[in-house]
Amino acid sequence: MKGKILYGIIGVFGIAIAIIPLTVCTHMVMACHTAKWAATFIGSIMTAIVLVFPVFKNIKNSAVSAFLLAGGIAAFVVPRAFRLCGSPEMACRFLMSPMLTFLGSLIIILSLVLLVRQAASKSKGSAAA
Repeated sequence: MKGKILYGIIGVFGIAIAIIPLTVCTHMVMACHTAKWAATFIGSIMTAIVLVFPVFKNIKNSAVSAFLLAGGIAAFVVPRAFRLCGSPEMACRFLMSPMLTFLGSLIIILSLVLLVRQAASKSKGSAAA
């Protein structure tokens, strides 16, 4: 499995996406409540994919990278798709939204790097045969 370090980094980012919104948005009646749970769900799924992936040997690396790419896109979209609190001083505005944007972008980039590496190694392997 190539890119073990990149998978590990994406797993750590997934943990951050799952935990940080839970600590930032603590009010149940605020507008960001749905965004908080959506981000936590997305981060949990990405972390589970990274943790469970090594157990199954018959799963293609490109499928896992594609799922992680979709998770990164979803994390990037959460602050834009769900209504956040109206006040710019609220923690969901100045902490959760930039964090999801930044980590979502990094996960997208790292997943694309993994996909390009896998495609290059696949084409190199088929050219050698």
